Amino acid sequence: MIKTTDKQATILALEEESIAEILGFIEEHQNTLYQSHLIITIPNNISESISDLMSFLPIAQMYRQELRKSFVLVCDVIATEKLEELEDELNITPSLQEAHDIVEMEEIERDLGF
Repeated sequence: MIKTTDKQATILALEEESIAEILGFIEEHQNTLYQSHLIITIPNNISESISDLMSFLPIAQMYRQELRKSFVLVCDVIATEKLEELEDELNITPSLQEAHDIVEMEEIERDLGF
């Protein structure tokens, strides 16, 4: 996994890690990760079933409700029907640029009180 931080968010880029490993990493490093928005990029070689992605739901809800920060998954190969099932629950985009756009839009919404 590669961890980078820019002015907008912390970005975790998975390489060979499983979804379970990334969830463990987030839990283990929550003190630093919860300080900023979080973007996780999931490469094509990692399973992206709906149940895999739904395992991020508790973290996404905590970011949104308790931390008032953004949580975005970047997945290249998710089928459209999978996105439709998850779009109300998770922020999922096909590119890192779109993930940054979501973070920016949600920041504006929070500033306006939404």
